Amino acid sequence: MQLINCRSCGRLLGKGIYTTLEIKCPRCKTINSLSISNAPLDCRERPSKVEKNGD
Repeated sequence: MQLINCRSCGRLLGKGIYTTLEIKCPRCKTINSLSISNAPLDCRERPSKVEKNGD
């Protein structure tokens, strides 16, 4: 699990596993938008076709 802190004031907003998240800090009212671009393969959509080499 990852700790999620406000990028403005540093307050702990939560902890968890996410791919995209938008959360408003109750202390400073900053909206924090977070995303993970390198999520594990099982979290991503699988391609509809897998190309294979002609070997």
